[in-house]
Amino acid sequence: MPGPYFEGQIVDPCGCYYPDVTRVGMDANTKESIRHCINHGEYHIPVSPKVVWLNERMSIPPEEWREEERKRIRSEADEQRKLKPTCKECGFSARPRDFDRAPSVYHDLKCPQCGSTNIDWTYGSYVGNTLQTSRSSR
Repeated sequence: MPGPYFEGQIVDPCGCYYPDVTRVGMDANTKESIRHCINHGEYHIPVSPKVVWLNERMSIPPEEWREEERKRIRSEADEQRKLKPTCKECGFSARPRDFDRAPSVYHDLKCPQCGSTNIDWTYGSYVGNTLQTSRSSR
């Protein structure tokens, strides 16, 4: 079974991931979401009673759509990964706020696992002594 397509993606009850699993309808009588998985077929999942229920049915997406959606998801995940600083010593990678602050005026980030200030941030730059992402400087 393929997937997950990005880090932290939530697995569906059948064990597969979006876009291999898509919601194709809702059943107001049984209060279930109707899902279609390319590996396991159609199945129903009970969901919260707070959901507004409609008897609706959608077509199953074609494989071409799924392939384009996989590419889009992977591309977005790659862009997000590039924005994360990574320690060159131990490989720790996380959001900038998860790094410690170094006491030096030359280094803004310090790895919380190994203490190194040898941090690679491909899309980061310094403004004064503050590390900025290329997106935040736009």
